[in-house]
Amino acid sequence: TATGPQKPVVDKSEVLEKDHERAKALLAEAGFPEGQGFPKIRLLVNRNEQQRLVAQSIAGMWRSVLNIETEIVVKNWDEYEAAIRAGDYDVVRRGIVMQTTDELTNM
Repeated sequence: TATGPQKPVVDKSEVLEKDHERAKALLAEAGFPEGQGFPKIRLLVNRNEQQRLVAQSIAGMWRSVLNIETEIVVKNWDEYEAAIRAGDYDVVRRGIVMQTTDELTNM
């Protein structure tokens, strides 16, 4: 959960909680008990080492908790943007990943 000053437009009711059991129950309710039969997810990322590492972490969590397999699709920036515009992905990873954890750099 984020802490610190937040913009007034942030609706605190939209904070997502980690709930593995509910996720498993929803998968089963959708016809995929323990992830069985769930199609492999194509997770699109741009050619950036930090984005790729985050994608690997996400894929690992989906696999270990939900038994869902993920194909990480890495594209250069132009191909990545074109794939997003065309809707050629299942899940897309977007965001800024800082190059360093140095506090002064990230202020």
